[in-house]
This record gives sequence, C-alpha cells and structure tokens, in this order.
Amino acid sequence: TYLLSNVLRGTGRVNLPLYVSIFTTIANAFADYGLIFGAFGLPELFPEGLERLAADHAAGKPALVACAGCYPTATSLGAAPAVRAGWVDGTVIVDAISGVTGAGKRATQRTHFCSASDNFEAYGVGKHRHTPEIEQILGLKDRLVFTPHLAPINRGLLSTVSMPLAESARGLKIEDVIAHYQEFYAESQFVHVLPAGSLPRTASVEGTNACHIGLALHEASGTLIAISAIDNLCKGAAGQAVQCANIVYGFPEACGLPTVALPV
Repeated sequence: TYLLSNVLRGTGRVNLPLYVSIFTTIANAFADYGLIFGAFGLPELFPEGLERLAADHAAGKPALVACAGCYPTATSLGAAPAVRAGWVDGTVIVDAISGVTGAGKRATQRTHFCSASDNFEAYGVGKHRHTPEIEQILGLKDRLVFTPHLAPINRGLLSTVSMPLAESARGLKIEDVIAHYQEFYAESQFVHVLPAGSLPRTASVEGTNACHIGLALHEASGTLIAISAIDNLCKGAAGQAVQCANIVYGFPEACGLPTVALPV
C-alpha cells in the first residue's frame, strides 16, 4: 500500500509515525522530514537512498521518502554539477520565482487575487525556510543567499543561481560547462540541459516532471549562472513523489508522469 502525503507543515511529525505502521511506502511532499531522513526524494542527486528503500520494500519493510521542496529541487539541480565538481568558491546567490500555487492552498493576503494579480514581490528575504534544505543538499553551509519571489502566474518556478568560480575554474568555457552538465545528467531522463544561448521557460515544463537548465558565464566577474525551470506542482511536489514511488516499487521511473508540456 502506498500513501502520498502533502499536509500542513508541522502536522507530519504527528501523523507519519502512525502511517508508517500501516502503509508499506510513504512519500511526503512537505518540509517536516526533509532534513532528517536518509532517503531524500531528489532522485537525480541522491539515488542511493531510494535504491536502499527499494531493497527494503522488496523485503516487506515500510519506507518513508522525504521529497525535496520545489525551491530546493530547482535550485539544487541547477547548482549541484558545478558545486560537486569543485568549481564554486564563495557565496552563492539564488533568486527564485514561483507561481501562486507554490504558496499552497490556504488563502492569505499575499495570495488573494487582488494582491497577486499584476504584482511581483519578494518574500521571506534572508529567512526563508527552504534555505537550510538547499544548504544541506549542496553542502554550502552559511554560503547561500536565497531570495524567493512571487509571480502572478498559476504555476511554474524559475531559479537563477549565481555561483562565483574558484580560481582553478576561471578558465572554463561555456562549452566545457554544458558538456559537464550533460554528462552529469546523462542518466536522468527528466533533466534537460539546454544548448549554449538557450534559456529555460516555465511554459516549456508546465504540467511535466521535467527540469530544464540553461547556463551562462559572466567572465569578467568569474561567475557561473545556472537557470532552472520546473513545474512547482509536478517536479516540485506531486510528480517528484510519484517518481520516487516508482523507484521504490521497481516501476519505470517515468511511469504515470507526463513529458510533454501542457500550459494552461
């Protein structure tokens, strides 16, 4: 039996221990367990934990997957290949933009139509709850400045990650960077690294579990810029949970997940 849970932050710690005793597998798409459990639901960057849970499931043991949040997913997929290659040195700056559905279903003054329509604003500046999760994923403790923004669109998320290059990486050309990213994600069917000069659009991933990544170099300052686009409701939430469940259950990873954008 499989349970996909996406409940208000804070309630998962109360309910999930009971659920684990009832259901075979749980994928939760919220923050309560995101920084605790070893089986972290971001398959492209942490496949080992899900493979371990797949073995546990095959042995009849319960499994709990803590899926990455929408901002951590887009930001980490854009930055991880460069960070893990040792190219990044210094403070990483992230400016990310989400559609109104990223704020959840609860009605607030910020998400009210009269406030959100024809308006663009930053929020949670310097204190957003996803900052520690991104820092942990990328190993950038106290080296990340994350500023989220709310855009007047229904769904979609665009994260721009500016990474200062280490001295040893200053000679990189954009062709080298793209080739490295393409190799890094060669086995990841949902991540698409765009060619030089192409940048991602939220409309291109809407309704899919895909992540599109565009790359650019600002040579004068020695900065690598990675821009990632996802659908915050799919790759940033339910779609990623289904992807993780497919892995744990031994199904094809893309089973039940659309690959063609359906902007509405």
